[in-house]
Amino acid sequence: MNRRYRAPALFYAGLFLVWGIYEMAVLPALGLSDRVSFAVSECIKCAVWVPPALLLLRRTPEPFVKQLFQWRINWWPYLGAAALLVVYHVVSCFVRTHTLAIVPEFYPETIPLSLMVGFSEEVVFRGYLLNATIDEKSPWKAILINAAMFLLIHFPIWIRTGVLAMYLLRLVFMQIVMLSLLFTWGFWKSRSILPAVLLHTVWDIAVFALVG
Repeated sequence: MNRRYRAPALFYAGLFLVWGIYEMAVLPALGLSDRVSFAVSECIKCAVWVPPALLLLRRTPEPFVKQLFQWRINWWPYLGAAALLVVYHVVSCFVRTHTLAIVPEFYPETIPLSLMVGFSEEVVFRGYLLNATIDEKSPWKAILINAAMFLLIHFPIWIRTGVLAMYLLRLVFMQIVMLSLLFTWGFWKSRSILPAVLLHTVWDIAVFALVG
């Protein structure tokens, strides 16, 4: 294996193994409610996923690393994209239910927890894994591999909740791939992880509020 890809591959393999065991064995054994298990899982992500990714980033001599948390950028394209994500969910909700209403399962803590999801997952997937493997001259190989890894990390929770087969048969999984490409666009265009975090957080909040 190319030395460039060795550390990201080992990191992702370890992450997938640990997260898979947690989702499919540890979490069911705890017997927590959906509300509590969501909060616990996101706290674990921030505590377990983010620190090693940031440590590995310090050893990644890529041009994006120094600007990873740059906030002085042109935010208008990303705010526009975030608004389109909200419109998409509003229209989908209306078409599906013929009404607009926040689902009963949505609770206030979902907003900061969604921000934790966006931050932790983007630091890992766009921040470290994409940074460590991308070649600016021919970026698409790394971008598509990154999308595949982002998709696969969702498999354990889909297996635990019994929706994996349905999501694969109905091509719902392609939504994750497209989202990965959208988040990558935000990162690639701005050279900052923050637009990807914004888009990721807005998507999750809209899903929790309108889909449940």
